[in-house]
Order: sequence, then structure tokens, then C-alpha cells
Amino acid sequence: ELEMLSAHVFSLLNTWMAVEIAHDNGMLPLQTYNDAEDDIRAFTKNYPAMRSVLQAAIDDVPSGGDSDIYRIINEAIAEANP
Repeated sequence: ELEMLSAHVFSLLNTWMAVEIAHDNGMLPLQTYNDAEDDIRAFTKNYPAMRSVLQAAIDDVPSGGDSDIYRIINEAIAEANP
């Protein structure tokens, strides 16, 4: 079951990272980028059991550490875990 959750989280992470890269390269408008940010915040708020899986996923892929998406994920997790 954890493997299925991890696979889902990695799929989301890949999608969010693709949105950031496409936006940075002028291929997506700001609104699409903002939608991804809203999605991250809603996901971390509405699915508390997934926070640790999401944190583990970003910890396992440190190459994205300087991305805005990783920053947003870390902020969203911190906000959801007061």
C-alpha cells in the first residue's frame, strides 16, 4: 500500500516540477503555475496522511532542492503541521 501511495506522490511531484519548468521556459502562463501551487497546498491540507510520503519523496530527490516547487511543498507541509 505504501508503494502505491509513493508512486502516486512521485507522479504528482513530477507533474508539479514539469509545470515549474514549463513556466520558467515561457511555455505555461502564470495562472497555470499558480494552479499548481494551489494544488500542492490543497493536497497537503486535505490529505494529512500523505504529508510524510510527500516529504520522503522530496528528500529522496535532492536535485530539485533549489526549485520553487520544493519550497512551496516544504512551506505547505509546515503550515499543515503547526
